[in-house]
This record gives sequence, C-alpha cells and structure tokens, in this order.
Amino acid sequence: GIMKKHIGDEMYSTVTRLQKYSACRYSYFLAYVLSLRERQISDLRSVDVGSIAHGLIEKICRNMDAENIGFDSVPDGYFKNVIDAAVDECIENIGKTAADLTKRQLYAVQRLKNVLLKCFEMIRRQFTESKFEPIGYEIVFSDENIGCIEIGLPNGEKLKLTGKIDRADAYDAADGRYIRIIDYKTGHKMFNLNDAVYGIDIQLPVYLDALVGISEKNKYGGAFFFTLDDFMLDVDHDVPDEKIAEKRDTAMKLKGIII
Repeated sequence: GIMKKHIGDEMYSTVTRLQKYSACRYSYFLAYVLSLRERQISDLRSVDVGSIAHGLIEKICRNMDAENIGFDSVPDGYFKNVIDAAVDECIENIGKTAADLTKRQLYAVQRLKNVLLKCFEMIRRQFTESKFEPIGYEIVFSDENIGCIEIGLPNGEKLKLTGKIDRADAYDAADGRYIRIIDYKTGHKMFNLNDAVYGIDIQLPVYLDALVGISEKNKYGGAFFFTLDDFMLDVDHDVPDEKIAEKRDTAMKLKGIII
C-alpha cells in the first residue's frame, strides 16, 4: 500500500539505509521516508575533512594511474605538490582564495593538507610492504555500472542494493586472485563482528562478498577501514620522534578482518 507507493515497483536500497533501519527504525523513517535534512551552508566552515579527503584521494589516485605512476615509484615531493594543488582547487570551487581566508580557515586548510599527506604516505606503505595492487577506486554497484547487489526476499521479490567501494586491491596468487576492499572513514572506526552479525555494520562484508562474486577466480582477502585523520597523540614531551612516528603508524593502520 503506502510503502509500496513510496518504494516503487523495484526495491532499491543501500547498505547505509539497512544499517540505519537495524539501529533505529524511527531514525530511518525521518531520514529516508520524510527526507529530513540539516540545512547545508556552502562555506569553508561546513567543510568536512572526511568527505573532501574521499574525493581528493580518488582524484589523485586516478591521475596517478593516468600518468602510469605506481605507489612504489612515486617521485620525491609528488604527493605534497598534487595535494597542495588539489586542495587549493577545492577552495576555489567554493568561491574562495587564500587571500579571502581567516587565520582559522587557513589553519583548517593546512590541516586538511597534512591529513592527506599522511594518508598517502601510509597508503604507499600499504602497497610497498605487501603484494597487493590497486584494481579500482570508487567502484559503484548500480544498474548503470557493475550491477546491483541483489538479495532475495521471502515473498519472492528482490532487494537491489547500490553502493560504492572506496578502493579495491588484488593479489594474484597461484590458486586465484585475492580481493581486499578498503573503506575510508573519519574518526576511530573499528570493525566489530558482532555489529555485522546483528546488521548494525554490514558494509564491509556485503561489499567484499559482492566484489568477490563477480569472478570465479576471485577469493576473499580481507575488508578494512582506513582512518582519515591527523591524529593528535597523547605523549610526553621527551618522547623521541621515532616513538611518536611509531604510535601514529599504529593509529593509522588498516582495521578490519582478514579472511
């Protein structure tokens, strides 16, 4: 009846929506049935480091592919130069220049550049210290791309899930191709198996299963969160720089599950 009219003939959803429904049905109703949203202001104050970093990481990685630059052969200073240019372009897109920014805004811009630089240094290590290679960025599950994730329902109908994988890597071994997926997150996101079992956090396992299922030679490698943050570390003033770097590397390491 009413929900059928709201949904339409074909049932589409996203993993995020299913997680929201599992966590709080009322919150789901407000967000996806009534479509309530906070008013968005196009201003530097509304800039979210995570969402901007997502787009800039994808853009820079795609440019590296186009220029045939591998993470194991990045020239000195490359990341800093492309990050500076990409962030400055992002600021121009919201109608600002460096001369228009306050000291607080300039600090936010520099912080974003620092976050991206540290993230790319860690991403480079993820590849140079493993046998995995990137096979795709912002991989979209939809009817227009590689297809939706289809889930059979008790009434015989199918629910089609759409979504996006931030990054997928592969390792070609003798017994098949091992796939791992990476999801970029802000904050201290951890993978919890209990949350996955109860439907509260199913993004990683659902996306990994869908990507592995595309080819018979694909095998499960792992699914991980990668934190986009500059990490304010709590250390004593006399701690050596090497120890600080070690703590930061630990905080930024991939968090997830190896299958």
